Amino acid sequence: WEIANEPEAQTVNPLDVAQWQREMIVRVSAEEAKFPRLAPGGHLVAVQPFTTDGAGQFIGNPNVDILNGHYTTVNNKITNNLPFVLDIGALSLIQLHGGRTKLFGFNETKITPFGGKGGTRAHTGTQLTERLAEPARAEAWEFLFDQGAAYDHFGYLSGGDPNTPGTVRRQLGVLAKFVNPLPLGRMSSSRAPTWVGGLNLYPQGTAVGLDIARVAHRYWASLQTKLTDPKRLFLLYLHHSTVRCAASTANDAPEADFTVNGCPKESSAPDAQSIFLPRNGFDARIWPTQKYQDRLTLLNLGPAGGTFEVQWITPASGFATPPQKIVWDPVRKTCNGGSCEIVSPFYSFDIVLRVQPEPIRSGQP
Repeated sequence: WEIANEPEAQTVNPLDVAQWQREMIVRVSAEEAKFPRLAPGGHLVAVQPFTTDGAGQFIGNPNVDILNGHYTTVNNKITNNLPFVLDIGALSLIQLHGGRTKLFGFNETKITPFGGKGGTRAHTGTQLTERLAEPARAEAWEFLFDQGAAYDHFGYLSGGDPNTPGTVRRQLGVLAKFVNPLPLGRMSSSRAPTWVGGLNLYPQGTAVGLDIARVAHRYWASLQTKLTDPKRLFLLYLHHSTVRCAASTANDAPEADFTVNGCPKESSAPDAQSIFLPRNGFDARIWPTQKYQDRLTLLNLGPAGGTFEVQWITPASGFATPPQKIVWDPVRKTCNGGSCEIVSPFYSFDIVLRVQPEPIRSGQP
């Protein structure tokens, strides 16, 4: 059960909302106890916070099983003159609580009812191209690589390319096929992975760390087993996007492009803040000609040496490059006796890195 959909409004203190939800959980649990055929404890219980205060009320609550998020990020600090602030979306929620024991869900994704057009947004080269599948694909891969438990894409795509919903479904099918066989129970995510170097700090919506030539930030998420796992596996997802901007603080403000100076400011004052779209999301920056390429360093593949396979996967199709074999020396921290730098193929928007021990094939010792 989700106790309520978007119960936190900017007119009500989120702590009062949390108290009401706690009372409702007691009532739901008492009612379900009347049905003996239900499994012990009844249904799983979910809440859907839009604030850091609200999330903080339930992250340690044993009566709540799932925290469900809407939108990638949420920022209503300067869009409504109301007493309480909505400040957390699905991706920021799961990143904030990295040491959690809860399940995290994500639905109501690329929907932007306040300002801008609903649906996905992308730039192909320098041209705005709305309602493409890339932003939906990016948030899904990133969320699940951050250990999200359930993702349900729901975006306003009508009025655009009639093929987009079908493309989104097919590409999320590629993601499901990739994720389903993973040993997720043995894997964890990290905002500071120690097995790979060369990553940037996760973008925060400013022009810091911006790829000026392509006007893009590099977003990422990682998954890995323990270094001592006999079947080690290391995964990294990368995509190139920006946040979505509003042109003014009005509720129905038009959407504006993120530029080398970031989002437009609320005023010309020296301390003026950038204006993000209230229900924010990714503006995918797709470059079919001036493509991206990554240089990363494998820092630590565990205390046991051996031959590993490095592969790069295209998320839209699932196509994987032929394995590059490296011999990991855990004492010297070297690969093939030298540098552990790896270089990706050129790609236009997003890519996945997979590193795992070379599988033992028939006839091998």
